[in-house]
Amino acid sequence: AVKGYGVGTCGPRAFYGTLDLHLRLEAQLARFLGTERSIVYSKGVATLSSVIPAFAKRTDAIFLDSGAHTNARVRAGCELSRAHVRVYPRGDVAALRALLADQDAADKRLPAKKVGRRFIITEGICAATGDVAPLPDLLDVRDAFGCYLFVDETHSMGVLGNKGRGVAEHFGLEPSVIDAIIGSLEHALGSVGGFCAGSQQIVRQQRLFA
Repeated sequence: AVKGYGVGTCGPRAFYGTLDLHLRLEAQLARFLGTERSIVYSKGVATLSSVIPAFAKRTDAIFLDSGAHTNARVRAGCELSRAHVRVYPRGDVAALRALLADQDAADKRLPAKKVGRRFIITEGICAATGDVAPLPDLLDVRDAFGCYLFVDETHSMGVLGNKGRGVAEHFGLEPSVIDAIIGSLEHALGSVGGFCAGSQQIVRQQRLFA
């Protein structure tokens, strides 16, 4: 391995290049999760703070549960995005619906070109409390209000589900129902780095802007 690859790229792929090992790992992660694509990051701690601002911008709204709000990596990503962040109590889907209804009312007063996108961000397993996100309810809310759903699977990947594929599998769903599955390779998988899996469009956006 040292003869073929040296001691590694020693930095982010955007600066130091992509190896065939990166691409093989991305293909294996996507196959494992049943998504179209995945992308890997050099550091787990930098994954969320890279993924979130690759999508959310100043005109967008992020709806963040109170558990994820205690996660410094999630907060960093939200701050870098400069999107408007609204926090609701973890697991309180009624409160989330109310916030989104308020957003609907506010958006109706704006010109169409100024209406931003909406992102719901939660943790599969909350790092602060250990409870599991109510994913089926969150999917219903996402579809009802036209949001993107991002799930931080840092603590649920390799823990929840028959095959360890996270919170979706825990509820008997395919992981691909989540728009962006964000996780770490440094916890249950015992390696280094992080990843995001989703559709081809979700991954392509990150290759361009993360």
